[in-house]
Order: sequence, then structure tokens, then C-alpha cells
Amino acid sequence: MPIRFKCPCGKKLKVSRKYAGKKTRCPECERVIRIPEQPREATDESTESEKPKEKPKGTVVVCDSSGRDQYLTVSMLEEHGFEVFATEDGHKAVELIRATRPDVCLLDVNTEGLGVFQVIKTIQDDLNPENKNVWHIPIYITGTEISAHDRQFANTFRVRHCYRKPLGASQVCGEIEEAIRRRPLGLRETD
Repeated sequence: MPIRFKCPCGKKLKVSRKYAGKKTRCPECERVIRIPEQPREATDESTESEKPKEKPKGTVVVCDSSGRDQYLTVSMLEEHGFEVFATEDGHKAVELIRATRPDVCLLDVNTEGLGVFQVIKTIQDDLNPENKNVWHIPIYITGTEISAHDRQFANTFRVRHCYRKPLGASQVCGEIEEAIRRRPLGLRETD
């Protein structure tokens, strides 16, 4: 029976059990990831497809240049019922936010490529027609070190909260759920 697992980029992978615990490279994002030791519980494919899938609590875009931290954040959010789209690059984050129109964005303060505050500034530009459906999305910042200067910028850009890593699942997921509940009606549905 093969081991099935998911890369932080979202690509579903399947490998032989003999590779358990070893490293591999994702064919989609080329990130090096470790193959899990234990496969997911065996399920009958036919009954799995017949089960109705639970609707996700909401969608979240995660941008974190640390592969390990990104993996942990994505795993935490998925375990709590969120649909997650992840990238490590600021330019890709802007594209991903515009394409997926998430309910919430979780951005690392040390984003590669386009800096985190430039990503926020780009997305929150409500005069840019590309942002007509995304300028209002709640944004949270994460980081191992968040300076007073970063916090000052965060306040300027209407960032909801700055979280210090490691992230506390109950606090982060609870605040994200609350932000989704409080979202003004109609904002996500406009085209």
C-alpha cells in the first residue's frame, strides 16, 4: 500500500512505503519534504468518494519563506478545517490572493521577493481595479522577531494582529474564524 501525503504547496503525492522517512522533492514546487513514516489510515477509495466533503471554515493564503514554518502553519490551519493556499514569495502571494480571494491572509514578516508590507500595500490599494475583490481582506503578520518598527508599519496598513512564532493554534484559528464571521456581507461574493 503506498503512502499518500500532501506537500505544503497543496500537491498530493503518493510513494511506495519503502521510502517512508526519507526526503523527496515535490514535482510541483520543488521543495524538499520528508515522506511521513506512517501512511494515513487505510480507507476504501469508493467509500471515501461517496462521503460528502465538509465545507471548509474559510480560505486562508499563507506566505512564509521558511519551508518548515510554512508546513507547520498550513498543517495547523488544515487540521482546524480551513482551505489553505501557500507560497513563499511575495510576488506569488499577490497573485494567489487575487486569484483565490481568500477570507484571510497570514503573511510572514520576512517574505522573499516582494516584502510583506509591499504585498499589503499592493493588495490594499482599493483604486487598483485588480484589487476590487481583495482590498478588504483581513491580514495577519507572523514572525520569529517582530520589531517595534514592524508593528508601527502593521498599524499603518490595518493589519489585524502580529503573531510571534511558534503560532498558538487555538488563538490564531479562533481569531481567523472570528474575522470570517465578522466579514461584511457581500464583500466576498462581488465580481
